[in-house]
Amino acid sequence: MRKFLIVVAVLLAILGFVLLSAGTVLAILKFAYARQHDYTTITNPFNPHESTRVMTNPFVSRSVFGDWSLVVLFFALIWVGLTILTIAGMWKVFSKGGQPGWAVLIPIYNFYVLLKVAGKPGWWLILMLIPLVGFVIWIMAMAALAGRFGKGGGFAVGLIFLPYIFYPILGFGSAQYMPFPL
Repeated sequence: MRKFLIVVAVLLAILGFVLLSAGTVLAILKFAYARQHDYTTITNPFNPHESTRVMTNPFVSRSVFGDWSLVVLFFALIWVGLTILTIAGMWKVFSKGGQPGWAVLIPIYNFYVLLKVAGKPGWWLILMLIPLVGFVIWIMAMAALAGRFGKGGGFAVGLIFLPYIFYPILGFGSAQYMPFPL
């Protein structure tokens, strides 16, 4: 029964991520390629030879991003790619730490597992709910995680500010997990 619940939770998490990503891309595409031809011509009542084209509904028929639509779409696709890369890197980090890799897909539980891999107590998860304290706990967890893989403070700073680069380095690189850091 437990394995069944785990499989259902993982499938729901994957489905949620896919729907969220697909919904984000579809919303961007909708705004990027919105109709731009809903114009009507208004004739000047004082001069019948003079007319002006105006949009009938500027909020619906015009692209929200204007001429930058493809640029926004490009960066949205880069964002989705970096998200997938980060998830894959965290999956490998969890696996190296002896925890299930699929835990990265479950919100809140993934931080609990991260605390376990970092060698910190699970009750720190409760501290994450307190404003500002949660940020400090997160920084301490990243420093402990880097230490568990034999990395220093600079790598911990990288995990904090550039996780989409440093999680894959940690997960796919040659760093070995040390249950008892030096």
